[in-house]
Amino acid sequence: MINIGITMAKISIYLSKSSSSEEVLTYKKYLKESLFRHDLIFHRPSSLDEINESLSKELMSKSVDYVFAMGGDGTIHQFIQMMCGTEVPLLIIPTGTANDLASELCLSSKIEQAVRTFLDKKIQSIDLISVNRHLMSTCGGIGISSEVAGKINDLRLDFPWFKKFVSLVGPGIYPLVLGIYFLRGLQSHRLQIISPDFPELNNIQEASMVMINNQSVLGKNFIVAPGTKNNDGKFNVTIFKHKNKLSLIKAVLMIGLGKKDLSDKNLINFETSEIEITSLSERLSFFGDGEVIEKSKVFKISSVRQSLKVFKSKNKNYSLPVSLDEVSL
Repeated sequence: MINIGITMAKISIYLSKSSSSEEVLTYKKYLKESLFRHDLIFHRPSSLDEINESLSKELMSKSVDYVFAMGGDGTIHQFIQMMCGTEVPLLIIPTGTANDLASELCLSSKIEQAVRTFLDKKIQSIDLISVNRHLMSTCGGIGISSEVAGKINDLRLDFPWFKKFVSLVGPGIYPLVLGIYFLRGLQSHRLQIISPDFPELNNIQEASMVMINNQSVLGKNFIVAPGTKNNDGKFNVTIFKHKNKLSLIKAVLMIGLGKKDLSDKNLINFETSEIEITSLSERLSFFGDGEVIEKSKVFKISSVRQSLKVFKSKNKNYSLPVSLDEVSL
């Protein structure tokens, strides 16, 4: 039965620039038919700057009630910078190579399921992580993992064919490039690590990689931090102190299989709400949400608790047809 008293919502929809014109027309038609009660504002930004410009105007003028965003973690990374601390919920429609936040929220790339998720109105507030005032939502870190993310992004920009290759391989591109890095010499970094929850008496550590994780899974199936949640005000820190490649490879494989070796003395793992990491030698790159977001010697990292409102799917495999009479606020 139709609820006559339903109030119209203003929904700002950011379509992917990589979608074909035919796909864009299909998306618009379906959304207009399914959400006919609401005021839909469509955008197809050609750059991150365009996203920043239009979204900042909408948020400042308080002219939208919901935001739909198509893209991968890198694109969504731009949205969270501006939507942090607002009351406007974000619905992600994942279309990128890595869709770690969307996977954590059980969201589908199918437009029909995106509409169903909107209609279900399961909205929750999640934590973000501040890294020198840059925000990230999923996983990141310094060392080998950052080098891998940076190398993949460089190859995307330099070689058009590599971008197509990445789209075919999907999240598998990260362990593939990581494997290539393991063929090189293992580089360790001398780090000063300060946190109220750091379990070591000596806060000077030699590490090849430090991971900062706001959720348990990276790349859809790499269980980097079992039990970590993105809504409890804490994040996971995993420090890899291994001195040789074989022991590091073993540790990474065990974590990926969800069988972290608790007896591995070269693996430090804990949860905290704040940490400061200082490189005592060279400047290091910090990657987050699949992007290199900061290069520095000092990283001040803290949890920004329940600062982003997002839609979460009730069921990852939910694909029932949408009834136009079910639209509600």
